[in-house]
Amino acid sequence: MWNAVSNTTELLTSTDTITCSVKWINQSIVAIGKSNGCIEIWDSLKSKQLRNLKGHNGRVNAINWNDSFLFTGGEDSFVLCYDLKQKEPIIKVLKFDSTDNNEITSIKINPFELSNLACSCKNGLILLFDITKNLSFTFNSSNLNINSMTPTCLPFKYLNQHKGGLRALSFCPFKKNILISGGIDKTLKKWNSENGDLLCIYPMNSHIYSINWNVYNNEIVTTHGLPKNQISIWKFPQMIEVGNITEHSRRALYSCISGDKTTLVTGSAEERLFVWKIFNDLANEVEKSCEDIYEFNIR
Repeated sequence: MWNAVSNTTELLTSTDTITCSVKWINQSIVAIGKSNGCIEIWDSLKSKQLRNLKGHNGRVNAINWNDSFLFTGGEDSFVLCYDLKQKEPIIKVLKFDSTDNNEITSIKINPFELSNLACSCKNGLILLFDITKNLSFTFNSSNLNINSMTPTCLPFKYLNQHKGGLRALSFCPFKKNILISGGIDKTLKKWNSENGDLLCIYPMNSHIYSINWNVYNNEIVTTHGLPKNQISIWKFPQMIEVGNITEHSRRALYSCISGDKTTLVTGSAEERLFVWKIFNDLANEVEKSCEDIYEFNIR
């Protein structure tokens, strides 16, 4: 763990299994998806593992939280929902018809309708779920056989306009029922998540790997691959480019926003994390800087 205030790092856990996904629920509790199909729940302040959840066959690619419900998506193409209020977490299975390369790559929760989920798949498919449908939890994690499960919730929409792999997915935090996706087909797509309508296609010049938002200035942030491996900032919904950072030497594969929505962290194939003080909720001019590497203004 890296502390942004003290600029220090601390080891939380070290195992032989690879960490594939991480998601915080608050300032202390974090879920960690592993390559062996398990999800570890840790109290980071106490450096204590609280739970070890089983369910997936293969790596856990995606994690998200909604109160005490933990959603996970895996290489096995299953989406699982754990009710962590229970001593033995009960599992709800969200699943769809099996196809090739349909492993789950990301899970996002609609900020305006917390019962609605969007999941992206390796084959370019987007799945929209309403978890209020069939909300009966029937599987206990202590005697789980995922291959014999019957889905308890199926998608209400299948969005199949992307060609090829898809991992960048995000709900707009300031406009209801707007979902943005980006993939290796070099397009950013805007959807109505309520009815599944494709609203707009924005051509890009490179693969898109992640999407985040500047909630203070109604901007969207995308990270990219070749040829520039850039971080791009766009005015939304006009999609006018207002900033472009090209410090990554290899694909900018990951990004996330801090809790106060002012700091962006990006990770790339060069195995470095870049920390950007990229948004400011008070000033009109937005400073873009990278902790310990450089500091500069791009606009």
